[in-house]
Amino acid sequence: MEALIECPADREVQSVIKFLNAQSIALIEIHRQLCRVYGPNVMSKQMVHRWCRQFSAGRQSVHDEKRSGRPSIITDDLVELVRERITENHHVTVTELSSHVPQISGSLLHEIVTEHLLFRKFCARWVPKQLTPEHKTKCMEERLEKELADVRSLLTENESELRRLHKENSKTFAVAVIIMFFAFLMYGIYIMVTNPVNSV
Repeated sequence: MEALIECPADREVQSVIKFLNAQSIALIEIHRQLCRVYGPNVMSKQMVHRWCRQFSAGRQSVHDEKRSGRPSIITDDLVELVRERITENHHVTVTELSSHVPQISGSLLHEIVTEHLLFRKFCARWVPKQLTPEHKTKCMEERLEKELADVRSLLTENESELRRLHKENSKTFAVAVIIMFFAFLMYGIYIMVTNPVNSV
């Protein structure tokens, strides 16, 4: 059994239809071959027929043509307003943005942020998708400063902890030495008492 191509590339199926249609292969056979290679849900017979009819009529492009429809309500002023809000607070969410810009929906706000401004969410912060060298340098400097501050605080905490342990250990060591001294002294006395020296 042949392996299916489960995720065809963008416009790959239309290109195959165009190729097979140019070879004058019947519509039903084109659909059968597509289903055999891409799976049964690749495209309906009606859509294959539509594409074949368009290619036979002289269409060259495999991409969908622009359609007239409802005009976009996204304006340059709106995009700039959203940019200002994000630069004021990089941690702002789309929901919070919608309270600042109530005239448009959350999905349009998300479209403005991700497609027009080319921002993406990174660690709960909006950052440009393509960082400039200045951005990269600034981010690295901030990161290094934070890391150095963390190391300094860790060293300070550890230093004070080491001093405390040293004091405790010094006392413990002194007590241990005294106990050992008395233990040896008692052992010596015990030996002298139990083994008296025979006088000659």
